[in-house]
Amino acid sequence: MTESLRTPTGRRYCAGIAILGILSLAGAPAASAAPTDSVLAIPIAGVATGVTGLYGEAFSQFITARTDTDTPGITQFLGGQRGCACVVHWRNLSTGLTGDTFAGFDPSPVWASPTAGIAATGSGVLVATATVSGAGLPITALPGAGVWTVP
Repeated sequence: MTESLRTPTGRRYCAGIAILGILSLAGAPAASAAPTDSVLAIPIAGVATGVTGLYGEAFSQFITARTDTDTPGITQFLGGQRGCACVVHWRNLSTGLTGDTFAGFDPSPVWASPTAGIAATGSGVLVATATVSGAGLPITALPGAGVWTVP
């Protein structure tokens, strides 16, 4: 087999195969990963208050941290119920950045802002807690919490 590759015909055959391989890779579309959802391990539970300060219904839900390799250093926080009155308090353990943001709702209704719950967290390992928010005295019975990695 090695003797046949040392002939001019064998070299042309190998060169042709190599060129076909290169051309097929050059025409391939660029790989793009879908957003990655990390559900915070501990759900949030409590009672939110409205603008009047009156208590609403009790709720319990998981918060999702959505990251995307197309937008590095950005995390979108999503609640599992409509009207998620949740604030996410996050810390980037790799850079020391901290911040707070309201959690959006997924799937977002048509009237919801597409930028709800988006935070510039920076890339690295992040930890977060989530609490109930609202006017007056909202009650957080169980703060949500979790850890994930942002590309």
